Amino acid sequence: MERDTTIRRIKSLYGTQNNVSENKNDSQDQRGINGCSEVKKKPEVSLYLLHEGVGVALVTGFILVLWGVVHLSLQQLVIGKSTGEFNAIRARKHLERITSVGPRPTGSPENEILTVNFLLEQIEHIKADSASGPHSVTVDVQRPTGSFSIDFLGGFTSYYDRVSNIAVRLEPKAGAQHLMLANCHFDSVANSPGASDDAVSCAVMLEVLHSLANLSTPLRHGVVFLFNGAEENVLQVRETLGDTSEHWTERVPGGH
Repeated sequence: MERDTTIRRIKSLYGTQNNVSENKNDSQDQRGINGCSEVKKKPEVSLYLLHEGVGVALVTGFILVLWGVVHLSLQQLVIGKSTGEFNAIRARKHLERITSVGPRPTGSPENEILTVNFLLEQIEHIKADSASGPHSVTVDVQRPTGSFSIDFLGGFTSYYDRVSNIAVRLEPKAGAQHLMLANCHFDSVANSPGASDDAVSCAVMLEVLHSLANLSTPLRHGVVFLFNGAEENVLQVRETLGDTSEHWTERVPGGH
C-alpha cells in the first residue's frame, strides 16, 4: 500500500514537471513566433518611412521650384526688370498714378505741376535705365505762349499762355534720318479724371518708350513721343509743337 502511494507521488511529480516543461516550451515557441513577427515588421516600417521621406522631399522641391518661377515672374512683371518687352502691369500703374490727382484742366496745378512732374520723373528713369543701350533719349519741355484763330462756333481767337508740352525723342545713338510721331494729351475736362481721354494713351506711351529704349537692337528710325497738356482747350496743342520743336517735326514725314 505504501509502495503504491509512493509510485503515484512520483508519477504526479513527473507529470507536473512535464507540464511545466511543455508550458515553458510553448512560451518559448510563442516568443519565437512573436519575435519573428517583430523582425518581419521592421523592414515594413522602414520602407514606409522611406516612402514618406521621398514624398516630403518631392513636395518640398516642387514648392521651391514654383517659388522660383513666381519670383522671376514678379521681377519681370511687377518690379519691372528691363527686358525690352511691353509691361501691361507697369502701364496700368502709370494710368492709376496720372488719374489719382483727379481732373487736370489746362492751367491747373494738377495738370501743370503734378502730372508734368510725374511724367518727367518716369522719362528720366527710362533715360537712365537705357543709357548703356544702343538708343539715346532726348527730352524737350515746352512752355509756349501764343494765339490762333479758329473757325468753330462762329469763329474766335484762342489764346494760350505757357501751356505744357513734353516731347521725347528716341533714336539710335548713330542718329536716324526719319522720325515717327506718337501723340497723347494728359489734360482733361474740368469734371473728369480723364482716364480714357486721354491718360490711358499717355500711360501706354510711357511703357512703349520704356520698351523701345531697352531693346538690344537699335531701331531703324526714331520716334518722337509727344505728351501735351492743352488738347481739351480746342486743340491749342496743335499750334504749340510747331512753335518749339520745328527741328524735330521736319524729320517727321508729313510733319509740316
